[in-house]
Amino acid sequence: MRNFLNCDFESLDEGSLSQPHLIRSPTTFNYSSCLKMPWIQNDTYQDEMIKSIPGCISDLKESCRPAKVTVLKVIEAQMSQAKSLMRSDPKVKVIHLIRDPRGVLSSRRYFRKFNDEDPESFSRDICNSVLEDIGISRSLSQTFPGRVLTVRYEDIAKEPIRVTKQLYRFVGLEMTPSLEKRIWEMTYAGLPDDCNICPVRSNSTETANGWRKGLSFRTVAKIQEECKTLFAVMGYRSFTTEDELKSLHIPTTFDEYDSRLRKADARD
Repeated sequence: MRNFLNCDFESLDEGSLSQPHLIRSPTTFNYSSCLKMPWIQNDTYQDEMIKSIPGCISDLKESCRPAKVTVLKVIEAQMSQAKSLMRSDPKVKVIHLIRDPRGVLSSRRYFRKFNDEDPESFSRDICNSVLEDIGISRSLSQTFPGRVLTVRYEDIAKEPIRVTKQLYRFVGLEMTPSLEKRIWEMTYAGLPDDCNICPVRSNSTETANGWRKGLSFRTVAKIQEECKTLFAVMGYRSFTTEDELKSLHIPTTFDEYDSRLRKADARD
């Protein structure tokens, strides 16, 4: 992470420099063009692309170095990793994104990383890990005031423009009208929603609630039992009947949650 934030791409491994999300970004267009990255790859092309990486790194640097803010989205990282970054660089800020574990496990089931027959062990591991991260977030917020912000995924889905404005203020930026329009198009414009890992959604709230249709009440009840401490901390609602679960007008979150966290929400 430190290498990415410092635009030190020469120190990165080939896997990181050929990661699809890196080379599909609009800000890395020149880099991906240099690699001649196709949408469909094969093993032969992958080898050729990796050989071309050293000659294309300068294009990455040209995009990275002039940027006012460098943003790094890290999936399944631990907050303990953020601690050393924040200590070594006073400019680093952390947005800690937390999602309802029922939605997380539903997504993992899509990728066959979650077994409906044994939801307890999966739920326990995930929720204990998130609780540990929350504890570290509280500690970091005290050690580095103003540099850690906690965000619930569901709040972004509910009010994407309003919460995004909070995120921009947190990092010292102002949201422009063109960006606001782009966010609306990505979350509420009725665009096709046929990709489980893509950022563009036909309706962000409906997408955030998708697990309520896909998971059985039996599975949801077991997740809730294993994650009740996390639910209390982060303000997630437990459903007691299948009718409640399937009634999408009943929200999955409460407005209030852990007061010890600096947080972004849909009400600010």
